[in-house]
Amino acid sequence: MKRLAVGPMTTPKYNEWWVRRINDNIPDPSQENSQSI
Repeated sequence: MKRLAVGPMTTPKYNEWWVRRINDNIPDPSQENSQSI
């Protein structure tokens, strides 16, 4: 059960979602540069 809970969270998709969430919370004046990445 624990492996099933931890597994999905360590996937690149979860990491990408976490990064997007952090980026949304941080005000960045250069949003155009962020989108280019």
